[in-house]
Amino acid sequence: MSKEITFMVTTGYGANTRKAFVQLEIENQPKDHPIQLEPDAARDLALNLLEAAEGAEGDAFIFEFVEQDLKQNQQAAAGIMLAFRKWRGAKSAKPPGHGHNVVPPIKE
Repeated sequence: MSKEITFMVTTGYGANTRKAFVQLEIENQPKDHPIQLEPDAARDLALNLLEAAEGAEGDAFIFEFVEQDLKQNQQAAAGIMLAFRKWRGAKSAKPPGHGHNVVPPIKE
């Protein structure tokens, strides 16, 4: 990864909709198209990000362990990592690849 991306998170309340929202803006992206999520959707997104971070660290551990400690090639490490992902996905409460769908902005 070459460049850091800044995510700005703010909260708001739509006076017309009478609904709370969490707004996500991405640095260097148009400000007129923020992502707005209802609080429950923001919690789901946060959980998905945490789960993805854990999964990424697990993938890195498996790959590095197999390659460095078990002295296997990258192809073998990748195969074992993919098998571990499949196992982890089967144990997960939701199917692999099913993340959070961003909902359309809440109109104020």
